[in-house]
Amino acid sequence: MMNKDEHLKDIQKAISKASEYYTASEIGRFIANDTCLLGAADAGSRSFEEPYKRLATWDNFCGYRVGDLRASPSRLVEVFGRPTRGGSDVYKVSGEYYFQDKEKNVFYIYDWKQTSLYDKDYPTPKCFWSFDGKVELGIGGNGNGSVINFQSWLIDRLKEDDDDNNKRNR
Repeated sequence: MMNKDEHLKDIQKAISKASEYYTASEIGRFIANDTCLLGAADAGSRSFEEPYKRLATWDNFCGYRVGDLRASPSRLVEVFGRPTRGGSDVYKVSGEYYFQDKEKNVFYIYDWKQTSLYDKDYPTPKCFWSFDGKVELGIGGNGNGSVINFQSWLIDRLKEDDDDNNKRNR
């Protein structure tokens, strides 16, 4: 059985690792909601299970554009933390957010040719992801799952309910 000091060291390691993907306020929310950072606090946990969970990465780059989202890049960072560096199109995509539903379907949000990685006259990735205005972002997936359900969940999480986000599958 783990003693208190060992458990605290494990928690510190987990928080350090989590800070690579999540903001301090998100980590605080996880802890406040008894969300299991280590998988060790299963007894009495009252964590709320979201329909989609963020993945740190997605190794299967067989996806394609399945929809669109108008959103503020800075709001995405505020809600979901920093994006993962662009996958296979590193000069066209500066950041991506990967999400998986309960059926293991993956969706991802990404910028496409919107930063200085693609055109030196465009904003740097740092400026892009701190921009408060709404921009068109792509939603990718592997064709499984409901992109409309994913879009609805995103809009609710971002609190950006507007008619621009009512685009349908392509």
